[in-house]
Amino acid sequence: MLAAARGLTFRTRVLVYLLTFILLLTLALGTVLVRSQQASLRMQFEEEGRTLAHLLANSVRLDVFASDHEALVRSAAPVLRNRNVEQVVVLDATGEVLMHTGGGPDVSQRVPFTGMASGGPGDLARVILQEDGERIVFWRGVLDRLSYETPEELYFEGLGGAGGGASVLGYVAVVLSKERLRRETDAVVRRMAAVGGGFLLLGGLLAFLVSREAARPLARLVEAFREQGITVEAHDELGALRDTFTSLVARLELAFATIRELKEGLEQKVAERTQELARANEELRRARDLLEERVRERTAQLEAMHRHLRQTEKLSAVGKLAASLAHEINNPVFGIRNVLQELQRKLDLDPEDAELVALSIGECNRIAKLVRSLREFNRPSTETPEWVDVHRSIDTMLILCKKRFARQRIRVETSYSAGVKRIFAVEDQLKQVVLNLLTNAAEALPEAGGTIRVSTASSNGLVRIRVEDTGCGILEDHLERIFEPFFTTKSAASGTGLGLSVCYGIVERHGGRIHVESRVGEGAAFTVELPIGEGRDERPDSAGG
Repeated sequence: MLAAARGLTFRTRVLVYLLTFILLLTLALGTVLVRSQQASLRMQFEEEGRTLAHLLANSVRLDVFASDHEALVRSAAPVLRNRNVEQVVVLDATGEVLMHTGGGPDVSQRVPFTGMASGGPGDLARVILQEDGERIVFWRGVLDRLSYETPEELYFEGLGGAGGGASVLGYVAVVLSKERLRRETDAVVRRMAAVGGGFLLLGGLLAFLVSREAARPLARLVEAFREQGITVEAHDELGALRDTFTSLVARLELAFATIRELKEGLEQKVAERTQELARANEELRRARDLLEERVRERTAQLEAMHRHLRQTEKLSAVGKLAASLAHEINNPVFGIRNVLQELQRKLDLDPEDAELVALSIGECNRIAKLVRSLREFNRPSTETPEWVDVHRSIDTMLILCKKRFARQRIRVETSYSAGVKRIFAVEDQLKQVVLNLLTNAAEALPEAGGTIRVSTASSNGLVRIRVEDTGCGILEDHLERIFEPFFTTKSAASGTGLGLSVCYGIVERHGGRIHVESRVGEGAAFTVELPIGEGRDERPDSAGG
């Protein structure tokens, strides 16, 4: 087959070679697997026969000694119920038949133990096999004590082996038919044939696909040669490529000779053009230097304009986003507030729960106000400022975050200055700033928890609120952009980049400033400085508390 394939096309030869290899591989693997299965089935069959012979010899021991035929029949009945057992024979020590059940030729005259009772007990405890055409006879001696050929005897306390002075009482023979062994072997052969056939079909398909894909590039190359006017006479793709490349080599040699002649003329022209190019390069260099200077000047102007436009676009984007989301946010917030108000009105709540419900209602109102503030954070606030207790506002936000901090194992430390009482500000907006700073601090801490420190101080007519954390810190490159709208180092699912920009807008509208200090790995500290509000109609000391 392989010799005949040499005159075929490349694709056909590849297909023939692959099919031959797959056929030989299938035959070899099938033969090995079939023989392995046959050996395994034969081993199981013989092991079953040995086990039955052992069981029969040990179960009829007393019946052979008593020469009780009916008891022998009853003892042999479980063995006969095995579907492979054709015949069971029991002999006494002299070779006389005590019981013969089942069909088939009589095997009682073919006892394999030499000298009958002269055989040692150790020999008689073993099972001896005799092949008899379509049957196998398993012989076993019956001793006056229990004995086992297999290691299972180790599990029977007090029962020794076949030695130790055991006497021979008789012999048993269990005849098994090879019919089931032959059926199972035939089934294995059929299964292997089916698997081999399927493997051949799959291999044939794979060989067809491989040969087609292997020959396709060669066929395209030959077709490309023909399209270029190159004569291809061979029918085999490889032969066609060989002839084509031979022709191309001849053409290339002629082309190289022509190129050498052209090279000599080109070298002279190149030298002349080189001088011209040198002069042109000098002129281009001067023009380039002038252009670079103008580009640098224009770039500086564009960068300044870009920074201004970027800030304007960000503020415009925040306003548009807030306007589009205000309605969607306010509706669920008002629904939650109404439900909480109904619960507050209808249920008799514990003081602690009532405080939490009241706090939640207040926070719902604050969210609605914050949405309006976010929409207008780049414009002057329309909220009316009032005298606000700074410490009470901070404590309110800490209560709101209490469960989250407990869940994250965050420890909160507070240090309030006695000189800080009230400032003239919009309370909801002050709470929003504190809440944003606490939330950012919690998100910067690792899963194992950490510490958040909140402190206040006052000097020179300013109140300072400082929120520190022991988290991961902020990269130096990010510090300059931390208050820009939409700038965030969080994932898209956990941050929008608006929190700190809103805080910045609120603090700026109150005439204060906010700044951050941070080192990577050592945490961050945000400081909010707000004017106390001296010169207002109402002094802090007269506000009570």
